[in-house]
Amino acid sequence: MRYRGSAILFLVLFYTGCAASGAGKKGGGESSYHAPQGIFYRADFFGVSQHILLNKYQYQFVREEENPRLIYFETAWKSRSVYADEVAVGIREVQSRIRISAKARHAGQYKIVFYAANNALYEGKDESEPGAVSQMRRKYFDQIAEDLPTEFRLLY
Repeated sequence: MRYRGSAILFLVLFYTGCAASGAGKKGGGESSYHAPQGIFYRADFFGVSQHILLNKYQYQFVREEENPRLIYFETAWKSRSVYADEVAVGIREVQSRIRISAKARHAGQYKIVFYAANNALYEGKDESEPGAVSQMRRKYFDQIAEDLPTEFRLLY
């Protein structure tokens, strides 16, 4: 049974990664962002992650999956203000979501990776779709990705 749960989690992660990785969206950018965070202990890093993402950036965690080899956290989609370079490619509304995954290493340590994705509503469309991560949005995600390990090192 444990194998089945691991297989399902892997397929979900693989599918969401593949679905979000398409370059060639309007605006020419990739529709997802990722940044390796380093090697940390699970309890310490995820406690800090939840604190920073909730209190500083107001992202609500809505999903947590865990098995002996992988831990996965996901936030709800959050409406964001539209940056100028997003307006330039016809985006009128944007939402962002953050995912954090951790692959088990040894002695309770995990390799942590920060992921982010956008859903955008384009001019002339009625439904949102995966939106390109613009340069300005990438800087926003860079700041969050830098805050997490920095805060972890300050607190621990």
